[in-house]
Amino acid sequence: IAIGNPLGLLGGTVTEGIISALDRKVEVEGLSMCLIQTSAAVNPGNSGGGLFNSGGELIGIVNAKSSGQDVEGIGFAIPVNLVREIAEAIIRYGYYPGRLDIGAELSEVAEASNVSGQSSPTPGVYVSKADAGGGLHVSDRVVKVAGIPVSSLSDVYGELGRHLPGVVTFTVVRGGRDVNVRVTVRLAG
Repeated sequence: IAIGNPLGLLGGTVTEGIISALDRKVEVEGLSMCLIQTSAAVNPGNSGGGLFNSGGELIGIVNAKSSGQDVEGIGFAIPVNLVREIAEAIIRYGYYPGRLDIGAELSEVAEASNVSGQSSPTPGVYVSKADAGGGLHVSDRVVKVAGIPVSSLSDVYGELGRHLPGVVTFTVVRGGRDVNVRVTVRLAG
């Protein structure tokens, strides 16, 4: 069940549904997230409300819904394990390290495609936009963060989440060669 305040007018509203997926990759405000998908009705104002199982245990926090004229019953929630991790980080550091800015935008390529006008036959994580002078270049393929191999956006952001703001070494493939780049990591604004 989802509990919330739909439309900002109906506090304590309860809706029921089923869990359609536990690890659904969804983009929310430009950030790729792995969320719980539910058919419980989610409306504006439900964000931040709890998603509970039939035993009354909190399993997630509602944060998004698919919208459109012909869309119904597609809501999403942050899994409770991630909620716990975020809360513990805020208590420990005063912020959540998983919300960091690296001065670039990344895109995940699942199969052979074209990134920024260049053929990219290798799946992986690519730099799609980069700040001037930031070290990362458009079309770099990120293969390691702090020495840990990465192959998806969730790998990259998961590894970044283990680091405080500062400098982190990224290994990228640029021009067919592995290049180590020092990337300044800041809190996202």
